[in-house]
Amino acid sequence: MRRTAIISEHALFRQGVGELLRRAGLPPVEAPTYAQLRSAPETIVLDLDHATDDAQELLVDIGARFPATLVVVVGTTLRLAASSNGVAHVELEVPLR
Repeated sequence: MRRTAIISEHALFRQGVGELLRRAGLPPVEAPTYAQLRSAPETIVLDLDHATDDAQELLVDIGARFPATLVVVVGTTLRLAASSNGVAHVELEVPLR
């Protein structure tokens, strides 16, 4: 079974995304911070808009702690661009217009 973690300081975000994942057959682990994860998930859904930590530092820390984990970052375009700038293992994908 694929292990997916949802990281957000807002319970409503975790519950909503968690419900979508459960419906898809992927029961998630929900946590307010990545530090609360006990083992490496295959995927992390990270809510940057509700993070009080520095987003860039957060991505670097997650990459160091869980190097094989795919991180799906959710946030505004501005927040995503600012957090990924200068982080070697982060690729920003935006929709084409």
